[in-house]
Amino acid sequence: MGKYDIKIADNSVRVDVLDSAELISSRVVNDLIPKLPKESPVVGLDLHSRKKGRGVRSANSVLVLCIDAYCLVIQLKYVDKISENLKKFLDDKNTCSVSVGVHRKLSRGAPPPLNPLLCKTAVELSHLAWRIRQDSSYCNSDLKALATKDKVSYEPPVSK
Repeated sequence: MGKYDIKIADNSVRVDVLDSAELISSRVVNDLIPKLPKESPVVGLDLHSRKKGRGVRSANSVLVLCIDAYCLVIQLKYVDKISENLKKFLDDKNTCSVSVGVHRKLSRGAPPPLNPLLCKTAVELSHLAWRIRQDSSYCNSDLKALATKDKVSYEPPVSK
């Protein structure tokens, strides 16, 4: 669907937005996997869906996978099936997928073929912060609260 180069605090990030299983499969093999570090690979993972109103979520969800300065944004509404390469990538027990609130978001409804994969592999960033900092106030914090606790300036993006 599109390639974008964006700047985030003086850092360039390449973003591919995809809506087809074949393209997703190709990008996973050619772009995501080669960017994984050999030791302790970590993938940023997020799931977004817009509200239609009164708490009802639209079917227009996106899955975001990020490694270093590369992000793959998958428009799930247009994807008829989850490719085997994406399933293998998400199911790889050697890769740590880190997210904030992904389990809560999944409970609101991820596409069924994706849900069990994300539940198995995603680690809550707030839980990791709580374990590392030995401070229970980190547990169940959203990204802005985590950033604030560590004195990092953060403003979430505004959806249009």
